[in-house]
Order: sequence, then C-alpha cells, then structure tokens
Amino acid sequence: TLQTWMQSKVDTNTAANTVVVMTDGHACPDTVCATNDANALVRKYVNAGGRIIWPSTPCVYYQGHKNTGTYTTWASGGCLNIFGVSIVNDLGSDTPTITAEGAKWGIIEMGGAGWTDIAPSTVTSVLAQNPAGNGKAAFKNFNSTYPNSGLVLYSDFLDGNDPEQRISVYNLATYPYSY
Repeated sequence: TLQTWMQSKVDTNTAANTVVVMTDGHACPDTVCATNDANALVRKYVNAGGRIIWPSTPCVYYQGHKNTGTYTTWASGGCLNIFGVSIVNDLGSDTPTITAEGAKWGIIEMGGAGWTDIAPSTVTSVLAQNPAGNGKAAFKNFNSTYPNSGLVLYSDFLDGNDPEQRISVYNLATYPYSY
C-alpha cells in the first residue's frame, strides 16, 4: 500500500529520489493523511526528501476515507496545516503564465485558471502565476539536503486526456532529482 511504502521510506531514510503523484486532486487518503497537521505521513515523507506531485490546489482539501468513498472536508486548512502552504481564494479566471522556473521544471501547459491561488510567500518557488503574481503552480522544499524534494502543486483543472498536461506532470516528477 502507499502507506506501507511511504512509511518504509521515512523509517529507512530512503525517500530521496522517490516520487508520489497524487491522482485524486483535492483528496488525500486517510492512510497517509491521518492527521491534519505536520505529523501526517505525507509531510514526514517530504521532510525525509521525497517528492509529491499534487495536480490540484488546494491539496488536501478532503481527507478520503479508505473503502467507504466518503470524505472529511478540511478545506484550505489541510494544505496550510500539513504543508504550510496558504491558499488565496482569488475567484478569478486569469490564464496562468508559466514562470522561468516552471519552464525549467518542464511545465509546458497549465490546466486552467481555476478558483484558488497559492500565496507566493508560503512556497519556495512559483512555477506558474496569474497576473497578480499569485501562484497557479508552485514548489516547496522541506529538506535542504535534497533541494529538489518536496511538494509540487500543479494546476486547478487536470485533464488526464490532455497530452501536454500529462507531459508536464511527467516532467515535474522527473525533474533533476539525483543526489
């Protein structure tokens, strides 16, 4: 299971050079997000040098419950409490612009403007932004020994049928990551 694998990486200090792509957008499984704070396993994983690609903002909006199909709503507090990333409710529909750093990481397309933005002051770098400068994609590092490890937030609307978005997610997952 993801929980067993992630816990093993944390316990054996082997999370560096590993990547998890969370595919359920706003939800995090309760097996790796048992708590709505920095003690959640997903946070311990990035602290240990792992990388999580989260194709949605805000991440951890919901805690998904195993085998029940039900969710607990944490709203923007999940992303803030677990990862220290603040969400700005912009409610705009501005088309995001990929930043130079985002192009370096390999983003070739953003999924859409969406309804929430990432507060730039709460991340390491903004990878795509709206005209106001708020993040639409961002990276946050939690372990200076592994500077490319951490949390990557990408897009509000991820369309799995869009080849350019799939390439962007692949590039974010494989961005230079050897130590």
